[in-house]
Amino acid sequence: TLTAEPAYVEAESVGPREHPAATLKIWDIRAYNVPDADYKEGSGSSDPFVSLTVLDGPRAEPLCVDGVELEIQTPDLEDVTDPHWPEERTLRLPRGRRDGVPTLRCVLWDKDFTNDNDPIGIAEVRLPEAVIGQVVRLQLAGQIGPKKTKLPDCFISFHYGVGSEEQRLQHSTVEALLSAEAQLRDA
Repeated sequence: TLTAEPAYVEAESVGPREHPAATLKIWDIRAYNVPDADYKEGSGSSDPFVSLTVLDGPRAEPLCVDGVELEIQTPDLEDVTDPHWPEERTLRLPRGRRDGVPTLRCVLWDKDFTNDNDPIGIAEVRLPEAVIGQVVRLQLAGQIGPKKTKLPDCFISFHYGVGSEEQRLQHSTVEALLSAEAQLRDA
C-alpha cells in the first residue's frame, strides 16, 4: 500500500516578490480510458506514459534550471487502458517570482517503438488552484490517429505536495509528537 507524505504549503516570502526554493512531489499518477493512439489502426492498446512539465507562470514556457526543463516522466506501460504509476517523483523548484505561479503541463503519450511517440492528450493546471494533497483530476484534450479523431473522455489524475525542506522537518516533528501523544493516551 502506498502511503503519501502529508501535503505542504508554500514557504513564507523571503523578499517582496521572491519565494524560497521548494520541492514539488507528485505521486499516484493514473490515466483512465486511454484509447489506441497508434497511427496504424487496429494495433491494440496504447503503450502510455506521462510527462509532467513545470511551466513558468506568466510565460507558459517550460521552467528551466541550468538549461534543463523541470519535467517528470513515467515509464511506459505496454498495452494498457488504465495505467497507474504509484511511485513518488520529486522536482526541486528554484527561487522565483511570486507572480510567476508555476503551472503543470500534463501530456499523455503513446510509446512508439519504431517512430516518434504519439501524443494522446494534454491538460494544464496551475498548482495553487489545485488542493494540495488532494487528487487532481484533469480531462485531457487532443486528437488521435491518422484521421485526427477527437479524443474521447480520457483523464489523468495525481496527488501533489509542494514546500520547503524546513517546512517538512517542522511538519514531521509535529506529526511525531502527535503520534507519541496518541500512543500515550491509548496506553
